[in-house]
Amino acid sequence: MNKIVFISLFGMLSLFSTKAQESYAYWTLEQSLPDWAFEVFQKQAVSKSHLLSNYVNPFYFEADFNGDNSLDIALLIEEKSSQLKGILIIHGETNQYFVLGAGKIFDNRIDDFSWMDVWKLYRHKKAYELIISDAGEIEGDREFVLPYTGIEIIALEASSGLIYWDGKQYLWAQMSD
Repeated sequence: MNKIVFISLFGMLSLFSTKAQESYAYWTLEQSLPDWAFEVFQKQAVSKSHLLSNYVNPFYFEADFNGDNSLDIALLIEEKSSQLKGILIIHGETNQYFVLGAGKIFDNRIDDFSWMDVWKLYRHKKAYELIISDAGEIEGDREFVLPYTGIEIIALEASSGLIYWDGKQYLWAQMSD
């Protein structure tokens, strides 16, 4: 009887320990955010359906993504129900937010960024987008001006793309394949 009680108690403590570690890990994510961003995230409806995530390091970037001379933030998130990964961008001046992926179709093609190995700020003024035919063949590329800081998304040894603000919405430009 004592062995059974001990094993049951050990199993319950292990479960509690795991839950406590997960809670602590999430708490550290919350505490790592700038105060304004955490407050905005908590107040938005998206916080009920999505969690902060750290599936890539760093798990957030601050930059002026929309050209209003105010810091915005891009956060990694995960949809609670599907566990699909994505990016949440909050405009600092207005607190307007955009969910890219994480269960929501972004730019008519992407609902999950779990394939992403690296993301980084893209501050170059010019970018190049692949021109891909309806049959999926690369036909060339086009240069375009990038007026604001973008976010480059990279799948190592596979492909990369660019998330950028066009003045009205966030768009995707396939940069390599």
